[in-house]
Amino acid sequence: MILLKYLKEEDYETISKVLFTGLDFAGKSSIILTLKREFAQIGDATPTQGSQKRMFDFLGRQISEWDLGGQRKYRISYLKRPNDYFANTNVAIYVIDIQDETRFDESIDYLHKVIKKFEELEISPFVHIFFHKYDPTIVQYHDNQYENIVENLKEQIKEKISYKNIDFHKTSIFDISSIIKSMSSIFLSLVPKTVLIDTTLQEFVEKTNSKGIIIVDDNSLMISSYFIDDEVKELAKDSIPYFLSLNDSFEKVDVESLGDSQNSDKTTVIQKNDNYFIFSKIDLNKDAPPYYLLLVKDTPEYDKKNIQSISTLFGEILY
Repeated sequence: MILLKYLKEEDYETISKVLFTGLDFAGKSSIILTLKREFAQIGDATPTQGSQKRMFDFLGRQISEWDLGGQRKYRISYLKRPNDYFANTNVAIYVIDIQDETRFDESIDYLHKVIKKFEELEISPFVHIFFHKYDPTIVQYHDNQYENIVENLKEQIKEKISYKNIDFHKTSIFDISSIIKSMSSIFLSLVPKTVLIDTTLQEFVEKTNSKGIIIVDDNSLMISSYFIDDEVKELAKDSIPYFLSLNDSFEKVDVESLGDSQNSDKTTVIQKNDNYFIFSKIDLNKDAPPYYLLLVKDTPEYDKKNIQSISTLFGEILY
């Protein structure tokens, strides 16, 4: 396939730098912990000291993730030494705590200074602004208050900052799918076109008489999906966090009680209303990180050979 050849010839080894920044207590680290499904650590999280970095693989591309502590003393240091912190940034994720109105001006001012440093460095990374702590319960019981806050913040940012590469997101650790959807779209922008993967999933859904399919990686990031309608699409995407957490629990049991998780069944089937969710871990090769497949069908029956087939095709595209 020409497109497959194109994908394999792309420079996957290029490192993409993703920068998390914003004020202290905005929730930057909690977003990262949510993606890693380390929920127990969120409650004990303290403001990040300096900068924290990690490397991980996303669709064959190396991601360098920087979490910059937002305390004032660190912010001053970042701005004084922009080459050490902001240089080579491909994507910046700026987090604003929408529940702390007393710091809105301070947050917008720091955002302005960060973007100025990007311009001084002659780089123009896409800046994704997360209006964070947009918690469902709070939003529900305050009518349109928080929606109005978000809209006002957007207007203030647009008035103060002239920068074309800005996008806005509403996120909450209590609505995990909001974080997964936003982060997935951001990371997918860093890799070559996924047309072949999308086409492969569509063909798979049609062949297996399914309603839809999602593939996610071990960082909770959605790689690709295909659904026959929007209702099933939203239901499946909202369900992904729970299947991943369930899988984490099962894997712990496998390791502790069985000693060898490779011999256990990697597929889980759960019914909700008229839909059957078939969740399976897929191993592409020994060096690849794990991926997960969520299939939605009318019936609980599935063919293991079909899942193996899509795993093989997916592995050929990526590796």
